[in-house]
Amino acid sequence: MDCTGTLTGAPASTATIIGMPLSNGYLAFISVTTGSLGHVDLLINRIPFFTGGSYDGYDTMAATNNTVPQTAIAVVGINGVAMADGDPASIANGTDFGATSIGYVATNWFWVTNSGSADLAISSVTTNGDLAYFSIGGVPAGVAAGTASNFWIAFAPTTVGVTYTAMVSIANSSTTTLYRVNVSGSGKSAAGPGIITLSPASSSLVYTVVYNSGNPADQTFSVQNSGASAFEYTNTVTYAPVTSAWFSVNSQAGSIAAGASQTHTCRVDITGLSSGTYYATNAVTSTNTGVNSPQYLAVTLTINKATPVITWPNPAAISYGTPLSGAQLNATSTVPGTLTYVPTSGVVLDPAAAYPLQVVLSPYDSGNYNTATGQVTITVYPTIIATAAPHGSIAPNGTMSLSYGGTTNFVLTADSGYWISSVVTNGVAVSAAVGRQSYTSQWQNVTAAGSIAVAFSANPTITATAGAHGSITPSGPVTLPYGGATNFVVTVSDPLYRISAVLTNGVDVPAAADIQVYTSQWQNVIASGTIDATFVIRRFGGGNYDGYDQTTANNRAVNDDNDNDGVLNEIEDICGTDPDNPLSMMKITGINPTNSADVALQFNIGANRTVTILASDSPTGATHVVGSITNYGA
Repeated sequence: MDCTGTLTGAPASTATIIGMPLSNGYLAFISVTTGSLGHVDLLINRIPFFTGGSYDGYDTMAATNNTVPQTAIAVVGINGVAMADGDPASIANGTDFGATSIGYVATNWFWVTNSGSADLAISSVTTNGDLAYFSIGGVPAGVAAGTASNFWIAFAPTTVGVTYTAMVSIANSSTTTLYRVNVSGSGKSAAGPGIITLSPASSSLVYTVVYNSGNPADQTFSVQNSGASAFEYTNTVTYAPVTSAWFSVNSQAGSIAAGASQTHTCRVDITGLSSGTYYATNAVTSTNTGVNSPQYLAVTLTINKATPVITWPNPAAISYGTPLSGAQLNATSTVPGTLTYVPTSGVVLDPAAAYPLQVVLSPYDSGNYNTATGQVTITVYPTIIATAAPHGSIAPNGTMSLSYGGTTNFVLTADSGYWISSVVTNGVAVSAAVGRQSYTSQWQNVTAAGSIAVAFSANPTITATAGAHGSITPSGPVTLPYGGATNFVVTVSDPLYRISAVLTNGVDVPAAADIQVYTSQWQNVIASGTIDATFVIRRFGGGNYDGYDQTTANNRAVNDDNDNDGVLNEIEDICGTDPDNPLSMMKITGINPTNSADVALQFNIGANRTVTILASDSPTGATHVVGSITNYGA
């Protein structure tokens, strides 16, 4: 292939482009004769194939072949056949209007097709030649890839016997070339036996229908004879793009008297057609005397995608914590496809009066069906989890559901001998319930999940104990109500003894020591405790006798007799006599103590001292006073 390229960006340059066909295009060799090479466009089938090359000094041009989406424009005639760019006018494809009566307008319909992979944008439409006699209309601004769109060219001659020519140029904005359509026609006398006039005046029928919804309603057009004599005619339908015979006219032929008209019913059958736009032309052609034959009726059929119907009733209410499943996500559709739910299966919804659920249907047949959406609402009941620790109850117990915004009460009851130690609702402690035997928790306008937990504690128990030679009243375990009060009375049972110590909860009470009676007051008792009392023999001297020879008597050995008066230091200390003075002593001599009640006592009494004598009927029996002696001397 030899061709001449266009040089840009180089002064006074010429180039000869020699190309050879390859499997994927052409290989071009460029010979530069003068100047420097700037930019060469190699046009193959009106599409720039090599662009942007640069001269490298070795009489070769580097070019890049980038595969990008391209448009492919063509014009289809009334016979449904595509014409080449610049083809001469032809009666067969309708670009030659033939002889047309003076005073009448002949209109032919054509289609702009785009068989490429990119959308076609038409930047301009221009005409040259006998412009006064040709007009063009309906040219689209663009044509999507793989589709077509129709337009019309009209011819109106004014002089008999004169042939008129023109060229219509359609500019494709994605290339630098024009698509050229040559048209022609001649004028003839208006006097004749018959003149074809079509109605509607637009000479077109437009049908619009939804895919798979049935055929559109029938439409009609009329053929009128506005001439002086009758003529016969035929109806011939062609299609672009070529498809099944979806358009039909109820009568293929007829005859019309002068001044009369004939109405034809037109029917569309979309069986087997997918969504898209289809075009047809019905040529009304006189078989004898119609002076302006043929006349054309343009037909456009648009089949819109259908929108599937989704059926999805509102699901039954669920309780909080129930994950979504097929029981709720159960929409159905009139066409098969993929159903995508939002939220998805397994999601746990928050409580709500009307929680929205959505579904998107993606039809498997996306070429004929639109994506469809559906929405329902579901009520999610709030739940309250009620739990009770041992030794009490809560009613109702467990997990309960409430209507959204509902109300309920929980009754908390401690077992006998126990009290409510804590109540926690939704993580917050309820101090008003603590210490009670029963409590009612009121819940109103519940719109969220919640919880209530109650714990119980036994009533406080005070364990009271007393050692030998005394008592505590009450004694043993003493159970009180939460916050209750009581008194414990500690009393010595032997006049020779005094209270040694009182311990409450392990803490010594100094005020109770060395007295015979003590009252311990307990108030607002909320915890168990202890009180312990111990007793000691009354002290007359400086020593403490514990009954086990374990102590000292005024720092003397307890088993010694320092003054050799026959009375041990321990006894003298207890009696208050002087263990270093043999004249200060107390001696008890028993005379047959097991067989006789007579007992002889011998003792010294210190000045200003009184000795009280007590006796007991047995070693463990109660004592009683038998007498007393006072030394009032010095």
